Amino acid sequence: MLLSFPLVLLGTGCSNIPKSGTPESQFSSLDCRAIADQLAQEQVTQERAAQAKSNSWKVVIPFAIAARYIDASSHMNESERRATLLAQERQSKSCNQVSG
Repeated sequence: MLLSFPLVLLGTGCSNIPKSGTPESQFSSLDCRAIADQLAQEQVTQERAAQAKSNSWKVVIPFAIAARYIDASSHMNESERRATLLAQERQSKSCNQVSG
C-alpha cells in the first residue's frame, strides 16, 4: 500500500498535461488551420509540462520528485519535437503565420 503512494502522486502530477492525438504521420495531410491548431495545442502541452517540472519539488517523496520531473521533461521534449515538425509542414505549405 505504501509503495503505491508514489505512483499515485506521479499519475496525478502529470495527468493535467494534454497530449495531441494526431499522429505525426498525419501532419502532411493537415491544412494550414489544422497545423495552427496543433501548434497551439503543443504550446499548451509545453506550458503545462514546464509547470509540472517546476512543481515537482512539492512532492515530498524523492522518488516521486524524480519521476514527475522526468515525465514532465518527456512530455515537453515530445511536444517541442512535434511543434518543430508542424512548423516545417506549415512552411512547406506556405501557410500564413496563424496564431492559435
